[in-house]
Amino acid sequence: MKTWTLQGRLLNQVKIPALLTLLAFGTQAFSYQVFFEGRDQDIERKGHFQKKFKVPPFSESHMSFGQASNASLNPNSIKVFVWNMLKGERKKFERDIKHHGADRDLFILQEGYHNNNNVRVLSEIPGTHWDFATSFWWMKEGATPGGTMLGSKVEPSVFLMKRTHDLEPIIKTPKTLSIGKYPIAGMQEELLVISIHGLNFTNTQAFESHMKLAEAEMATHTGPVIFAGDFNTRNWDRYNAMVDMANRNKLHPVVFKDDKRIKPFGVYLDHSYVRGLSVKNARVLKDVKSSDHKAMTFEVAVE
Repeated sequence: MKTWTLQGRLLNQVKIPALLTLLAFGTQAFSYQVFFEGRDQDIERKGHFQKKFKVPPFSESHMSFGQASNASLNPNSIKVFVWNMLKGERKKFERDIKHHGADRDLFILQEGYHNNNNVRVLSEIPGTHWDFATSFWWMKEGATPGGTMLGSKVEPSVFLMKRTHDLEPIIKTPKTLSIGKYPIAGMQEELLVISIHGLNFTNTQAFESHMKLAEAEMATHTGPVIFAGDFNTRNWDRYNAMVDMANRNKLHPVVFKDDKRIKPFGVYLDHSYVRGLSVKNARVLKDVKSSDHKAMTFEVAVE
């Protein structure tokens, strides 16, 4: 059995099926453990989009930047910011995320875009560490990574990237989950945080399989949980499947006053769920227009 070394920790590679890769990323120096699960291969494509998108190997799929300012989260107040940021491509993105994210302890982002400008903007949010999980490279812009992100005033103890086995149609790309565990002051248990950008334009079964990747982590975690993002619940079958998932895992939805989340197909796309946490000050930032999605913000305390 092969052994990988990561910042002085010894981690064993486990024997698993060909399509399931779970290994420690030992090619960069992190003070925390980084794991991957899913396809560690380029996906064969035919047709027009094969030159536009490429799925990178896991060794090139995780990036981190920024410096965390705190050693642990405050169990009495954890301020959260959830947003599909639309690649940060619209005007006023920098202003919006810096203004509304200035006092946040956790960022749960989707449709992230790892280009120089976005890395600069996010790095300028004081005291925040960022982990980026790549779904694909956008080849027409110099293999720029797109995917999900987590940011925190605290460095994670573990970061896990999960890549879906199912692919979105036409462009044939997977989606990723960004999963982090964060220390909480005075507690042995940690906070599990999951950022999801749900598979879109696939059948409900593929959507459910995506959520089951998150369920596998929640099922073994005994501490508090935040599971949030753009679920792409664009019809009632998907919405009901999400609700069933939440009930199975004893998750509670964050309820927003003056709810202005988008619902282009008649159903909200963006959701936030918690377990083992009480919620206050939950609101939707309806005036933020630098994305086609509205940001969700709330504050939690450990129950």
